[in-house]
Amino acid sequence: MVVQGRSWTSGELVLRGANLRLADRRTGEVWNGSGVVLSSGGLDDVCHLRREETPSFEGLRRVFFEGDLMALGRTIERTFPLGPWHLDVLSRDDRWAVARDRCAQAEQSQRGEACHALEDFKRLLMRLHSIGVEPPAILRAAAELCLSEQVRDLVQRGEGTMSPEERRGLDGALVELLEPGSPLGNLLEEAHALGVEPELSLLNPRLGDFFHDRLEDHRLGRSSEAPYGELLALFRRTQELGMDPNLWRAQNELWRLLEEAGRTPGEEMLALARAWGFATP
Repeated sequence: MVVQGRSWTSGELVLRGANLRLADRRTGEVWNGSGVVLSSGGLDDVCHLRREETPSFEGLRRVFFEGDLMALGRTIERTFPLGPWHLDVLSRDDRWAVARDRCAQAEQSQRGEACHALEDFKRLLMRLHSIGVEPPAILRAAAELCLSEQVRDLVQRGEGTMSPEERRGLDGALVELLEPGSPLGNLLEEAHALGVEPELSLLNPRLGDFFHDRLEDHRLGRSSEAPYGELLALFRRTQELGMDPNLWRAQNELWRLLEEAGRTPGEEMLALARAWGFATP
C-alpha cells in the first residue's frame, strides 16, 4: 500500500517516490519502507528501495530537475540502496498490464497531435480525395486516428453497465446517430469525404446486432410491424458511409422469415433479401 507518494515528469523522464507499507498475505509479516521508480520512456522502469520511510522527497525532486542523469542515478543509489529491480521481476500478467498502460498513454499523447494535423490539412485531404490522388501516409494515419477516436467516443457514450433489454434500446439509439445531420452521421460523412476509414470495430458489430434483433423480434411476435423497409433504408445508409456491418446472424433470421413466408413474401422483404445477396425471384 502506498502511504504517501509523489511524481515528477520532465519530457519522457518520470520519477515516482513513495512511502510504502507491504503485508504478506500468508505470514502477515509487514514491511515498512520507501522507494522510487525511474522511467525514461518505454518499459525501462528501474525500482530502488530503502527500509525506512522517507520524510521528504524534496532533495530528490531538486536533483531530478536541476542535476544531470548521472547525478540523479548516484543520488537514488545512495538514498535507496536496495535494488535495482526491473520489470522482469513482475509476473507476466503484471508486465502485460504495465505494457498496455504505456501503450494507452502513448496513444493518448499522440491523439491531440493527430487532430491538429487533420484540422490543418483537412481541405487538402478532401481535395486530394476528390481528384483521386493518394494523400501522404502520415496525413492519412493522422486523420484515421483522430476520427476513430471520435467515433469511439460517440459509440461508447453513456453505455455503462446495461441489461440485454437496455442494450437493445441503445442499439436503436445508435441507429438514430447514423441519420443525416446527427453527430455520428456527420463524422462518418466527413471521413468518407476525406477518403479515410476510421476504426469501426465497435460500431459494425452493434449494427449487426440491431439488424438481427429487429428481425428476430418480428419473427417471434415481439413486434407486429414488419421491419424490412426500415432495415433496407438503414443498410443502404451504411453502404453510403462505407460501413461493413456483420450480417451473418441477421441473414439467418431473414432466411427463417422467408421460409415462413413461403410463396407470399412481400416486396420489402424481397428487396432486403436481394440487398443482402439472397437469390430471389
